[in-house]
Amino acid sequence: MSKKKTQLLITATELFNAHGFRRITIDEICKTANISKMTFYKYFKNKIDIAKVVLDTIYSEGKLRYYEMLKQDIPFSEKIENILLISRTQTHAIGQSFFQDITDDNSPLLSYFHKKQKEIKQMTIDFCEKSQKIGLIRKDISIDVMMFMLNSQHDTVNHPDFVKSVPDVEDRCSILASLFFYGFTGSSS
Repeated sequence: MSKKKTQLLITATELFNAHGFRRITIDEICKTANISKMTFYKYFKNKIDIAKVVLDTIYSEGKLRYYEMLKQDIPFSEKIENILLISRTQTHAIGQSFFQDITDDNSPLLSYFHKKQKEIKQMTIDFCEKSQKIGLIRKDISIDVMMFMLNSQHDTVNHPDFVKSVPDVEDRCSILASLFFYGFTGSSS
C-alpha cells in the first residue's frame, strides 16, 4: 500500500473515531492528512468507500488476533477472556462516535457493518459448536438460541436506557459479551 493511501486511512480512522462518520468530510480528511483531493480520489471513490476500507482493516486485524488466540494452548476460560478482550479492542478501534454513526438505522454503512458482523457471527458459531461438542459450552442450549441472543445485542447496545446506565460504548459491549459467553458456559471462572 502506498504511503499516501496509508496516511489517508490512518487520518480517516482517527477522524471517524473522534467525530463520527457523518461529521467528517473528504476535505477534512485530505487537509488533516496533507494530501490533495485528487490523490484521495485516486484511491477511494468517496467517503463511504474509505470508511469501508477502515472497517475492513479493523476487522481484519481483529480476526487475525482471534485466529492466533485460538491456536494457543490455553484453558477455555482464558480463550473466552481473550475473545472478550478482542471484542472490546475492536469496539475501541472503531471508536464510540464512529460506532454510533455506522449502527444508526439511517447509516449508509449499516448494511456493510452487518456484513462484517455476519463474518464475526460465523466465527462465533464455529467456536461455540466446537466448544459445545467437547462439553465446554452448555449442551442444553442450542446454537440457534445463542445466535438469537447474540443478534439481539445489536438492539441492546444502543438502547437509550442502557446508554443512560452505561454511557461508554466499550463498557456496554464488554458487559453484553460477558453476559453472552458466561451465560452459555455456566461459569465465570
